[in-house]
Amino acid sequence: MKHALSMIGWDVVEIDLLSDPDGIMAIFASGQWELVDVDLLYRNLRIELSRRRAHGRPIRILFDITEALRPSEAVAARTLWQMQRTFQPSDRVAILTNDIDQKKRLRLLLESTNVAVFSSKLPSEMWLTSDIDRPY
Repeated sequence: MKHALSMIGWDVVEIDLLSDPDGIMAIFASGQWELVDVDLLYRNLRIELSRRRAHGRPIRILFDITEALRPSEAVAARTLWQMQRTFQPSDRVAILTNDIDQKKRLRLLLESTNVAVFSSKLPSEMWLTSDIDRPY
């Protein structure tokens, strides 16, 4: 079963609910994000997360932003606000970036959340499926 989460400013985000045995939802972002993109993505993401929670499935999300441009301050603030509205303390969210400066900024910005930021995919997936706290 596949659901498209957003098609505006993001790659067509498809989540195959049955294909990942670890239950990780992968969301790939590319290009320049706008406020409408963030709002649409998180609106649709909350619907999908509600379905998963209703079935007792853990929430494990990998945001791959390696091909995304640096967001404006307004978009970054809106993304943080949407994350705070969407995720619960038991959820695991990892952000994958290939920009070391962005990784540092995101870690500072998200230090009070249960969101971890990585520059390599394997460690991010390992953390998402583990029971350990953030690795830093």
